[in-house]
Amino acid sequence: MQTNALQIKAKHEEGFMRIGIPDSIVFGRYGTWWTTFLETIDVEAIRPKASFADSMRIGQNAMPEEAPTMQLLLGRILELATEVEGLLIPDVNPGAEPGTRGAAVEPWLVDLATMLSQRFSLPTLYKVPAKLEPSQTTAYAVRIGQMLTGNAQLVRRALDRLQTGLKPISIPEPIWQLSGHTTIGLVADPVLLEQAFLIEPVLAALKAVQLHAIPISVIARDRATEEGARINPHFLEINRELVGAAKLLAAKAAIRGLVYVAQPFADSQRKFLLQRSSHNIKKPSVMLEWGNLDMEQLQTFAASIRI
Repeated sequence: MQTNALQIKAKHEEGFMRIGIPDSIVFGRYGTWWTTFLETIDVEAIRPKASFADSMRIGQNAMPEEAPTMQLLLGRILELATEVEGLLIPDVNPGAEPGTRGAAVEPWLVDLATMLSQRFSLPTLYKVPAKLEPSQTTAYAVRIGQMLTGNAQLVRRALDRLQTGLKPISIPEPIWQLSGHTTIGLVADPVLLEQAFLIEPVLAALKAVQLHAIPISVIARDRATEEGARINPHFLEINRELVGAAKLLAAKAAIRGLVYVAQPFADSQRKFLLQRSSHNIKKPSVMLEWGNLDMEQLQTFAASIRI
């Protein structure tokens, strides 16, 4: 550990310190702030240059039996790994321990950094919370900034400048009605919904059968997580968000039904959550699989809820 710290310090002093930020897995929740923080402490923040399609192919070849979101993330990481001294890795369940309910079947969501380091040869991984929260994000930034620069004053000045940016990103009000379309709620893992490259084919399929999709991500995350805790306080945080948001979105008068999208190769817990949510919500619903959308099933569902 000491040797690694000395190597990092030497790199920074030489002006070569570069940290990779893979722009997938809820990147929009945390990535811009961390990119700015690194640049403010004179560390070069590197984003992938390959297309998402190319990254996806790399990830599929490396992990053919993992969920698409993890394959895409890995493709982005492997591109960066040869160019940087370290990587920022999002923690989508901050504070979750290996013994947390769901950890045994969802290790990628509980400790992504450890899972990656066990399977691949990568530079130093720096785990950061995949959400912006003043005290938590600041604590991580102080620790990581000190490790990368060895300059406490530089880190403190950067945090003073960036403190106002440490608040949840506001979610705009969606367009609830679209002429000629039936409004439905779109329920899927947040890590899938918030990756445009992966969710766009689903949105295109829904549009083709005149369904106007409102994703669960329009529900404020804190509110969704609180509702999910009432459903089951033992779920992982991102799972509480999923089930809570689905319930709150389904209660909206504009929502005529729900479309659930499961990821292929996702663990059984993820599919169980989607199925449980669909059974507990008393609105018409249909379950689809990403990458294998059944258009006939989708057309039948759309016809059944059309006014």
